[in-house]
Amino acid sequence: MREGPVMQFTEKQVGDAMVISPQGRLDATTSPGFERAVLEKAASVQPHLVFDLSGIEYLSSAGLRVFALVQKKWSAAGKRVVLCAPQPQVLKVFDLAGFTGFFQFAGSVQEGLGGE
Repeated sequence: MREGPVMQFTEKQVGDAMVISPQGRLDATTSPGFERAVLEKAASVQPHLVFDLSGIEYLSSAGLRVFALVQKKWSAAGKRVVLCAPQPQVLKVFDLAGFTGFFQFAGSVQEGLGGE
């Protein structure tokens, strides 16, 4: 069985954080692979995860689930997850789902790296 499209993303270490920058659509097709890749890459863990969401054009409930899972795992370990620079339509999905209070948001990656 062939897997669906893979979400493209980059990651880089910045101080004590891993910055992950996904690109494109995070939906039911791309979210399983993205979730697996993020959990694998971050398993050797830096204390904090910073997601640069500026490159996400579309976010579905399956995409929300990925961020909720990561947030739950990292906060249980006393680590910080910050979602940075979401496009308005992406932020609206978090808002409509009632998730804006569950996550820490920042206007930019730089702000996300510096803020507690």
